[in-house]
Amino acid sequence: MCSGGGDESAASDEIDCVARAIEAMRARVRDSAPEVVRHDLMRLRRAIDRIELEFSAVAAIFANTDEEEWQGSGSPTQWLRGHCGLTSAAASRAIVVGDEARVLTQSYTAVEEGKLGVPHLSLMASTASAVRESPTPHALQEGPLPELALTTTPSR
Repeated sequence: MCSGGGDESAASDEIDCVARAIEAMRARVRDSAPEVVRHDLMRLRRAIDRIELEFSAVAAIFANTDEEEWQGSGSPTQWLRGHCGLTSAAASRAIVVGDEARVLTQSYTAVEEGKLGVPHLSLMASTASAVRESPTPHALQEGPLPELALTTTPSR
């Protein structure tokens, strides 16, 4: 269906391919049988979560670019707000989730596998960032967090 050639435009081509696939999916005739709807909802959420992981990875890369790349915005968060239609909180979360990928490897894997959602990961990433930036900084030990997240909601 879609394949990238490995050059600079390949990523853009892949994004365009995903966008076309989404439009094709949206144009389908939806089944209204409850069991199909439930299954579709879970599959859609997992796909959205994986797209959110990619958005976060790219947002973190962007946040670490030189200031002139922000095109007059005061910060990467402000640029994301203005150009990607995000709230400040959503923009900040995306950057933090992308930045904490190297620390929260088990949690990232759990999201990729569909065991956890991005809201859990976002909370853990924000916590990891806050712990590292605290007056007594240290690295968050991921340890039991992914397992605990499987049995609780992000608000707990």
